[in-house]
Amino acid sequence: MRYRKNQRPCHIKIGKDHPYYRMSYKGYISRARLNMAEHLGRCIGSDEYIYYKDGNPFNEDISNLELVHHKELTKLNQINRIDYRVQQLLAEKSILESQLKEIRFNHTPCNCSKCRRSMDVRQREYNL
Repeated sequence: MRYRKNQRPCHIKIGKDHPYYRMSYKGYISRARLNMAEHLGRCIGSDEYIYYKDGNPFNEDISNLELVHHKELTKLNQINRIDYRVQQLLAEKSILESQLKEIRFNHTPCNCSKCRRSMDVRQREYNL
């Protein structure tokens, strides 16, 4: 699932007296990073990233969040892009297969032996 930039989850403002203020940028911190820091009980380093397991950045539940380093995040994102592309291709394949069935079944009969068969036989053959 893809999101436009203006649909990203917003950051929240925390005060200077907040225990995780040093993780923030000018007092603003993403809710996911704050949830993970509170869960771990420590500040999250700048080399640590939050990965959304289900790919939905609006699902900030701790069971959906995973703390990863940059190399791991890159690998996970590559895998997700490949999975997304495979799903797209499978959807396109099923559409094209259904269109091909319709074309084979609904084509104008000619004088070949395959076309001379009755419509019922062709309908059973193409499972329509």
